[in-house]
Amino acid sequence: MDEAPPEVTTPCPAAEELACLADGSLAAAERERLLAHVAGCDDCREAWLLASRLRWESEPRPRVLAFRSRAAAGALAAALLVMAGGGLLLARRPAARPLPSAAAIDLEAAPWARLARSQLAFAAPAGERAAAWLGVHAAALDAGAPAEPLRASLDRLGLAQGAPLDSGSLRRQALGEAGMFDLARRIEAWRLDLSRGATPEPARAGDLVGAAAGLALDPAVRRALDELGCGGLTGAACRTRLLEQLEALEALLLA
Repeated sequence: MDEAPPEVTTPCPAAEELACLADGSLAAAERERLLAHVAGCDDCREAWLLASRLRWESEPRPRVLAFRSRAAAGALAAALLVMAGGGLLLARRPAARPLPSAAAIDLEAAPWARLARSQLAFAAPAGERAAAWLGVHAAALDAGAPAEPLRASLDRLGLAQGAPLDSGSLRRQALGEAGMFDLARRIEAWRLDLSRGATPEPARAGDLVGAAAGLALDPAVRRALDELGCGGLTGAACRTRLLEQLEALEALLLA
């Protein structure tokens, strides 16, 4: 049986705090405090994940956002207003997500790559978080991404690599967190496949749940894994839903 979400014993953060959590400008201790709250608060977690996704993306396309409650919608709206006041421009987005060719790996468009470029206010990742970062880089390397941009990304994160850069060396660097490395690697591999137009395979969600077995995951991560799926959608709609779920799951692992 999955671990129950922690009971929320702290007040919901202000919109300004959710905005700072989304744009990565909090100190480590404050970030951990807010993450502990959103792990047990559906409204704040939904607002944070959606705000984070909009914060990372730069190419516009229209979207319909569904909320579990009016409180979640209000929290997100307030957070986005704060970020807009700080200079974040949220443009309308085209109806369809463009798909690159099967051979292309667009590192600039990867949500985790954009998050890595915003790490100036973050401490260098360690432990499970470092293993997750190494895992998504390994997945990109496996898919044919050039080594030098990946090396530069790792350097920005404080996870500098010696030569040569390969998946084996990245996994060895994860040390005792190989399980988290493998989970993040599988998540990013699936996201990359979908972003390049692969046929959605909802059954791969079960593979991720299996890879997560035995890991001491945050309840919010466990819940995101359990909710992975097309929800009755097919084709391009299923692909878009899975991409959004996988990107949100990566955000939880990497933040």
